[in-house]
Amino acid sequence: MNKSLRIGRIEKQMRLIGKFTVVVAMAILLAGCSPTRNIDDAVILKAGRLTYTLGELNKRFSQTGFENEEDEFRQKKSYLEQQLDKMLLADGGLELGYGDSVVLDTAALSNLIGNIVFDREVASKVPDGTDDAEVRKFWNYYGGTIQISQIVTRDKSTCDSLYEILTAHPERFAELAAAFSIDSTTAAKGGDMGTIRVGTLIPEIEKKAFGLKPNQMTRPFETIYGWHIVKMIARNEFTEADFQAQINRYRNLYINKSRKLAQNALYDKLARKFNLHINQSGLKMLSAKLDSIQRAERQQNLTPRPFLKSADLNAEESAMPLGVTDVMTLTASDFLRHFETYRNEHGIDLTNQKMVMYVLSNKLAPILSIAYGRAEGIQNDPEYQRIIDDTRNAQVFRYMQAKIMAPVQVSDDEIRARYRSDSSRFIDDSSGKPVPMTLEQAWNIIQNEILQEKRAQARQNWIDERKRKVENYIDLELLRANLVTRKKKS
Repeated sequence: MNKSLRIGRIEKQMRLIGKFTVVVAMAILLAGCSPTRNIDDAVILKAGRLTYTLGELNKRFSQTGFENEEDEFRQKKSYLEQQLDKMLLADGGLELGYGDSVVLDTAALSNLIGNIVFDREVASKVPDGTDDAEVRKFWNYYGGTIQISQIVTRDKSTCDSLYEILTAHPERFAELAAAFSIDSTTAAKGGDMGTIRVGTLIPEIEKKAFGLKPNQMTRPFETIYGWHIVKMIARNEFTEADFQAQINRYRNLYINKSRKLAQNALYDKLARKFNLHINQSGLKMLSAKLDSIQRAERQQNLTPRPFLKSADLNAEESAMPLGVTDVMTLTASDFLRHFETYRNEHGIDLTNQKMVMYVLSNKLAPILSIAYGRAEGIQNDPEYQRIIDDTRNAQVFRYMQAKIMAPVQVSDDEIRARYRSDSSRFIDDSSGKPVPMTLEQAWNIIQNEILQEKRAQARQNWIDERKRKVENYIDLELLRANLVTRKKKS
């Protein structure tokens, strides 16, 4: 049974939590066994004991847009050539026993569990966009551009009252938006949101807005920003020519929207499973704190800021629980630090429970994913062990790089010879006027230049020697026969 390289899956998984970024970038050595027989399991690249399948290659390029079949073939061929060299290095390192010296810490192993959860619950449910009928169905709903206006209120009762008025007097939409909408940007324009393309707004608003016909408006609906009424003014560019000209763009939008919906579904699932809820006492404390700061700033004739900083809290306030689950608690200080990172410039309405819950679920998702994975027994799953092996092999690749390049040195004579042969190339233009460098001035530049060249040559020499020792190949015929661009056209 062949061991197979699984770079695509690991790259997607590692991006979820943001840890092991370097490892993921190097993780081209992922081994595993596949019991099923289909075209995705076909080995397209082999380097000694390591193999890479067609399915994994397509996963690696699942979010890439190609101009045509030749562009796809060229990009994938180049990638496979790079992968072959890296896999040969890893295979050599495994033969030397470097895999035994790699140790993953507890946090790393926990993150792997969370990554598997994300892959199963989100990544595996996102379409690859190859089905043009599905892309057209998406375009039929979200195609072209729309001009819309909205009214946003903090509470349902206000929104319901405005809707009743608008039902009888639709011509008053701009007037009521200017008077009652809490979205200051659009309220100043009578609710006008301008021209919108799909992918611009949050999914809940887009689904409602694109489902309207000109001059229609929605019933009140809730999002994380409050209660909305949206009115369609006009729909433009909704033609077959638009679809044909931008099919690849709509394909990517279809994929991205599917991913966002699957991610939100996972976050909701985790929140329900672990009983995520807001500690109302903590939220009231934050709200009162913000009110106090804003009153003080008004008294000083300052424009009150719409947000709290973690530094505004004393030790007792900082430690107060805000987001509570069955497995962990997020403090008020933790919440604000997360908020400072992502939304500081706009602030957050602390009276908006839906928005607070949204921030909490996003912040806690990585940790709850790990808890969910453990509850599901993923740590006993063969896939978990395979990913551990994959990550270990990525480290082996790095060890081999260091081993091969470490002995490389540059002598003084080599530096002097490079300078004599090409001294006119070394120019100092820092003063605004080009001046030839002396040997002493160019010394470090030349040294680094030669060092990089010699390291690259040492690496290539080692790879060439490895190719003579072990079986290795790239199946370009298999690649050519299974181009995704061709499937999309059909």
